[in-house]
Amino acid sequence: MADLAVLEGTGADPHALLRCGQARLGRLIGTASHGQQGTQRAAQWLAAARASLQLYDDHPAVAFTDLAAEVQTEVRLLRATQAELERHAAQREYCYRRAWPAQAGPLPARPGPDRWARPDRHHGPRPPVPLKGTESSGSGSCSKFVFMDQPAQHIPPLDTQAIGWLAGRI
Repeated sequence: MADLAVLEGTGADPHALLRCGQARLGRLIGTASHGQQGTQRAAQWLAAARASLQLYDDHPAVAFTDLAAEVQTEVRLLRATQAELERHAAQREYCYRRAWPAQAGPLPARPGPDRWARPDRHHGPRPPVPLKGTESSGSGSCSKFVFMDQPAQHIPPLDTQAIGWLAGRI
């Protein structure tokens, strides 16, 4: 969030960063990061600004001001998207709980390949599922997650009543 605050304020324009100076930039970063970062991070931003000016030497083909305006627009769009997602979070959680009532908490949101995983709600023995091109799993096998970025081997049974309810809400 601290870097977003810097991007929002300066657009990463090296001239604007250098005008801010280390003390002011450090305060901005310290405030945005709740004291976790500060003058050291500001020094990194300023070193990058100096390096970019040294590399491009204010070449007219590099429109720092125009690029900074684009970056600031992207940050505003990102903030608007975050606000919209937050606005819908409670309703989304309510729908998930209604569709998967056995799910105790929110869906897993940890880094890694399974961060978008959905718990498999099937708890009893499952008949073998024929898998195209692979061997069928045993009847006692039960996957905990369905990985959305990998071929799904087990798909949780659909709660048709909840799906009908959700469809009526859309």
